[in-house]
Amino acid sequence: MRKWEFRKFRSVCELFRTSGSDFGFLTTEADLKAKNTSASYYSYQGMKLENGVPGLYWLNLFSYGFANWLGLDTFPSQLAESALLRGDLWLIAFSDTPEHCRDIDILQKQRAAIEWLGSDRFFDMRSPDRKLNSPDWKFNPPASLT
Repeated sequence: MRKWEFRKFRSVCELFRTSGSDFGFLTTEADLKAKNTSASYYSYQGMKLENGVPGLYWLNLFSYGFANWLGLDTFPSQLAESALLRGDLWLIAFSDTPEHCRDIDILQKQRAAIEWLGSDRFFDMRSPDRKLNSPDWKFNPPASLT
């Protein structure tokens, strides 16, 4: 994977910042459906942060506070490329382009990343009512932004 280039998704990152979001992602429709569909239904329940981190996708964006809670500053580079962008936004990218997001090696890295970050922090469609490790949602911005 080549070094991540922020400028490719500058407008997406700016939209994320402007909205005050804590988590966002970009992926293909096939990936979204595969991770949010059981044999009998499609669920948006996993898209609510109070139910846990919705999962990891092709490109993932985290607010500074959410990333700090997850420990992204020590995220292993062998799992995905991660970067702190402009001091307040963390990005994790599992491949250069979204067409590889359903490749088995990418899915294995995403699963390993979830385990590394703490699977008890992530929504699990197979067990939606399980106890989660959740942040207190009182994130403070980095000192450089205040």
